[in-house]
Amino acid sequence: NCKTIGRMYMVSPSEGERFYLRVLLCNVRGPRSFEDLKTFNGVLHDSFKDAAVSRGLLLNDREWINTMRDSALTASPLQLRNLFTTILVFCFPQNIGMLWDQFWQEMSQV
Repeated sequence: NCKTIGRMYMVSPSEGERFYLRVLLCNVRGPRSFEDLKTFNGVLHDSFKDAAVSRGLLLNDREWINTMRDSALTASPLQLRNLFTTILVFCFPQNIGMLWDQFWQEMSQV
């Protein structure tokens, strides 16, 4: 009996709520509705981003590392550079140097 529902596609952080919905779907076990995803410790949050922040899912750069790692599998170097820029502008990673060190080779391939 397979318990996989389907495939979840990559979403750019620039897509806002859609990106944070994906973050929640990847980290919250057993939600039955969007309201379940937005609820944490009995508080119903107004947005998926607020719910992800409340759950502590964006306190470190893990999500940005995962996003870059997943994208590096299929994206071109130009697309990776654009994603890196999007993360810098919209997502405020804590350790930009570490993120750069981890992915500069993928971003600079010809």
